[in-house]
Order: sequence, then C-alpha cells, then structure tokens
Amino acid sequence: MSKRAKRKAKEITMSSAGSQSIQFYNKEGNMCENTSLDDLRAQDSELCSRCNGIDMDNALKVTNDQSSRFIMPLGNISEDMKYSLCPLCRLFSFTFVPLETKRYPTLRGHHLRVFMVDSTDINTINFRGHGVALGVCQGILEKKIAAKERLRCLAKGFIAPVFPRNPHPSALQLQLVSRGKVDFQQMQAWLQKCQDNHSGICGRKTGSRPIGFKCIDINTRLTCYIKSDDEYYALSYVWATSNTGTSAKGVTDDASALPLSGVPQVIEDAIAVVRGLGGQYLWVDKYCINQKDQDQKQTQINAMDKIYEGAIATIIAASAKNSPPGLAGVSRPRILQQPTELVGSHLLASTLSHISKAVAASTWVTRGWTYQEAVLSERCFFFTDEQVHFLCRCSTSCESIAASPKAVISSPIRARTRNDAWSVNETAAGQNLTGLWDFFDTLHHYKSRDLTYESDSLNAFQGLLAKSSFRNIWGVPIACDPDREEAALSIGFARGLWWENPGNNWSDVLKAEETYVSYTRRPSFPSWSWAGWGGPTRPHKYCGDKSSDTGCNEVDDESFDIQFWVELTSGEQISLSEFCHLTKKSSQVPQLSHILHIETEIHKVRIRRHPHHPKSMACICDCPLDYNRCNKKKKHMTSTHNVRFFEDLMRNESFSDVIFSQFWDVIPLFTAKDSKYSVSIASLIIDWNKESSGLAQVRGVAYLHRRLFLGTRRLKFRLT
Repeated sequence: MSKRAKRKAKEITMSSAGSQSIQFYNKEGNMCENTSLDDLRAQDSELCSRCNGIDMDNALKVTNDQSSRFIMPLGNISEDMKYSLCPLCRLFSFTFVPLETKRYPTLRGHHLRVFMVDSTDINTINFRGHGVALGVCQGILEKKIAAKERLRCLAKGFIAPVFPRNPHPSALQLQLVSRGKVDFQQMQAWLQKCQDNHSGICGRKTGSRPIGFKCIDINTRLTCYIKSDDEYYALSYVWATSNTGTSAKGVTDDASALPLSGVPQVIEDAIAVVRGLGGQYLWVDKYCINQKDQDQKQTQINAMDKIYEGAIATIIAASAKNSPPGLAGVSRPRILQQPTELVGSHLLASTLSHISKAVAASTWVTRGWTYQEAVLSERCFFFTDEQVHFLCRCSTSCESIAASPKAVISSPIRARTRNDAWSVNETAAGQNLTGLWDFFDTLHHYKSRDLTYESDSLNAFQGLLAKSSFRNIWGVPIACDPDREEAALSIGFARGLWWENPGNNWSDVLKAEETYVSYTRRPSFPSWSWAGWGGPTRPHKYCGDKSSDTGCNEVDDESFDIQFWVELTSGEQISLSEFCHLTKKSSQVPQLSHILHIETEIHKVRIRRHPHHPKSMACICDCPLDYNRCNKKKKHMTSTHNVRFFEDLMRNESFSDVIFSQFWDVIPLFTAKDSKYSVSIASLIIDWNKESSGLAQVRGVAYLHRRLFLGTRRLKFRLT
C-alpha cells in the first residue's frame, strides 16, 4: 500500500464514528466477523488482472455532460465471486444485475458503468447529478442503456465512494452502516428535517380520534388514553400465528398493562425504537384495541385512516420472510453487513438494496392489512434486514446514504417506480380518492395481497374507503356526487359495479384448460362486490374519468335506465339517494343484507368457439344453439378477451363444455366509447339460482356490442 493510501486510510478511520465493521471472506470462503478497516488494510488484497485494468480515479471522475458512461466489459459476474481475494470482485458479486436470459437468450456477461447521481434525487430515472456511482449492468457491449437497467442497478445497490468525499452539497455521499445497531440520531434528523420542510404536506392529522383510542406508555408499559395534542408512533407488522393455527389477535384481553412475558419481540423492539427517538407513546393494535369488544373493535377498524394519519410516524417491520423475529438493528444484528472495500485510495461501499427490493422479500408486503397502514401514514420507518429507510410524502432517506445538512431532500414519493413492490399509488398517498381510476388502482394494490381470514376482505380496506370521496355499498363505490339525483346515482353505482379481474384470458384458457385461474368465492360478501371474490383486480379502461390522464375510455352519457334498491337486514328496501342521505347524516352505516334489487334490461348471449381459431379463441355471437358455425362476418362476434368468468362454474365437468353449452344472461351497466366509431357495453354475466325464483349471482364481466344480443327483456330481480 502506498504512503498516500495509508494516509487516506488514517483519515477514514478518524472520520468514521465508532468502530466500523466490514464484510470480508477468508480463503475458505468464511466471513470474518468484526473485521475492522485496519484489519482489511493489513490484508492489502491485490486486484485481479481484470480489475487492475480499471482506472478508478478516472471512473469516479464527475462529468456533467452525460447521465452515465461505459467503463469496461467485465465478462461473467456471479455470486461465487464474493469469496474472491480481489476486493472489487467481491463488491461486484453483491451488486451485479442478474442476466435476463429468458427474455434475452443471447445476452452475455456484464459491464461496469458509472452514473451521475445526487443523494437528494437518487430515485430519479433520468438525471445528471453531481456525484458518481458504479453499477454492474447486463451485457458486455458499449451502448446506451435504458432507464429500466439503471433501476435494476438501483434495486441491487450502487457502488459509491465513502471516501474521498465529494464537496458538492447534493452529491451522493455514502456512509458506513453499523450491522449491530440502528442510528437513532440519524432517524431523528430525518424526522426533524421532514417536520421543518414538509409540514404543509407531511404534517400529521390531529383531528378527532376514535372512541376508546389508547396508546402504550413506553415508560409505564400501561395502555392509557392520551391528550389530543400528544404525539404517538404506530406499528405496522404481521401478526404471528399460534400453534393452533389461529391468529394471536384473538387471544388479547383488555388488560391495562402489557404482560410481564410473552410480548412479541417486534413490539418490544418498537418500544425501544420509540424510546430511541425520544417519544413516549406507541399504538399497537394487539394491545390498544380491546379484541373482545366487537363494537369497539369495529369502530377502530373503521377509523384506521385517523389512527395512522394521526401518528407522527409508523414503524414498519419489513424483514425478509425467514428472518428471525424482531426488528433488525434493534434486538438483533442485520443479516448482511454492508459490503465495503478499500481500493487504492478509495473506500468503496454498496448503497445496499433499494427499498423496493428489500421490502419485496418481506412477509409484510404480502399481507392485506398492512397495505392501508403504509398508505395512510404520513411518515414511515421501514426496518429491513439491511438498513432503515425513511419515507414521507415528499422524500426518501436511508442509513447508507448521507445527505448534506444544507441539502433539502426533495425526491417526491410519486417519483418512485410504479413496479415497486412496496409502493402505493401516488394519488392514494395522502389524498382523497377523487376518481374511479384512483379507487380501482388503489384496490388493485390491496387485492394483490393475501388475507388470513376471508372475512377481513372489507375491514382491511376500511381506512382507504374512508379516504374516498364516494359513498360505497359493500365496498362498491357510487361514482358520483352523493347529492345528485337518483338517475345520476344509479349510473355512478353501475360504473362502480363493473370491476375487472386480470386473469382468465380466454386465449390461454382454451389452449389449455388447466391454466384457468379459479378465484375463490367469499360467501361472507355479495357476489356483485369485489369483496366477495378472492383474487386481484385491476383498474380498467372503462373507469370513465374524463379528466384522468391514464387513458381511460370515455363513458357514454347513454343510460340503460337501470335502477337499484339496497335491502337492509330488516328486509326494507331503500333507494340509492336514501342510502346516501342516511350515511351523510350519521357515521353509522345502515345494516345491509347481501341483496341488491335491480330493475333493468336483461340480454341473452351465446359464447362459441371462434370460427377462424376454434382451438384457441372464443367469441360472443348471435347464432342459435343448433347452428354449427358462427357467421364469419366480424359484426357477429366480439373478441375473446372481452369475456371473463371469475370462477370455474362446474368443477366436475369440462369448463369449456359448460360455457359453450348454454345461453348466458348479461346485465348491461353502461356504454363506453372505444373509438370514434366503436362503442362497447360493460356488462355483468349472471347465473340464476335454480332454487329461488328471481335471484341471481354474478359470474363474470363482458364487453358487448348491442347487435350481439339474442333477446332483450326488462325485469326486476334480486342480485346476491
């Protein structure tokens, strides 16, 4: 090691707070615990012949003329290289982007690329920053890379210098992350910076709290009522399951003190975090909601928006699925020590995994209840296995990246990639869901997650329903101003009834019936509500928000003169306007039955195999049952992807035989313009109850054309 390198190493040691550990492997491939920077320098690891050809001084030079530049091909990089004696190879093995050989079969090798980045805007896709970061990208050729490739590098983690430091205030600056303990001082700084700079956007809501609202006093370990101006933290985590297979939620009694033993480690760690941040109160549903008082429990479930919005910040336990219990860096060390290597006079380290990748590996991100907890929170501390991430409505921060005290972190939450597993749509973040597209986009994120109990389908979404500007019936939005006349409310409710399931494409179903995805029916909810089906939904092109920039097709003003009445548990029928009036005057929603009374047109259709593609496609046609072939003219059919059934109707028979052997009745809800000359009718496919006259269930959705109807009649019937 040169004298200059030794001098720089000494400066690094003096500038590092406390004794920092780094990850290092011996010749046998075993990680050496508690290896100090001095120990690493003593190893004086030599670069391999390939890495020795990298001019690191030139690679880390800041240039403002481009956002990235090619350095050199690296050949094949693999995880096995983390056992290498070459320090750069070890870093590459932790940060390389895996080859997408399934999508690009001819893709080979990797190359080293430098990106111009700022610590205040690292999530921005296209930029020319004042700092540098190295990424190990796919392919060995020198070419301009797409923004997606940069995001892949970000997900795995960039390589950037810890030392020497870039003097520019907004340049990317890395810092060493302690494996053993979180940095509470840094967490307090993030929180304070948000409070000082984002109070108008991220300020916690201090409105009314639900009846019976309590918090844990971390000093006394008692649950108690708190003042309206008292600050508290909330915890978002996945409930453990007992040995009997039931959730631990059902065993909590209304004790005023936490038990002396048996408190889940994640809750004990959350208490330690609140103490480390200088707080006093913590809200945890397990101990702050009386689990035996069903009325109080439902009241607080309906007020989840107020609870999480009112917290100064939410602590999120987002460790990987097989991680030990508790929060990493609190009661247990992080699973991964930040990869750090000394290369010449440069101390290089990994930024560690982006929050999208880290949280995607957690159980937390798969659970339905936790979705609204993150969306509704003004600020979140994500505890992953590698580091802590801080998110508010306006910015993101993490332990591995140091922001200059003079730099205001301004990377907005809406700049996050839409594919982030942890992300929430930008409209849901702190705003009311003012459009139908917003509503179904939020519902899509929620329905992509799992629930332990199907009966929670609606409860786990209640906080977000409260944020919607729409009234709802069993979760189905009335997409209209609640003060409008009955006809407008009927059209708005018809639009809310038409929700789409992303699965079950007929082209795939008929090629191989075993690929059909059957969605679970949830009998605790009506078949006409999204809550009545287990499985993902998606925002569809007929949401009809004319002011939206998401490409929604325009809903036609034509009405089918459809009318709705809601049936109460008492048997009384009320109109939509009466329902809106009742819910406006009282926070208590009337007790509703599953029955929806409808008066509208019923149309009959027939589904047949496509005449041109009988083995792979289907069509809706106007052929009689005994006609062997459909008319080949396009006007007599509609394409296969316009028909979607939610479940396998006859599990003991061939699915296609059931579909093709009978007529189907459909309820037209509204018309939508596909183009200047094409109009489709969004419809529900129904199946009549053979045991009860005039009673039907929803089985799927379809886009139809008026000319395809075989018969039309107007009925008043019941939908359950």
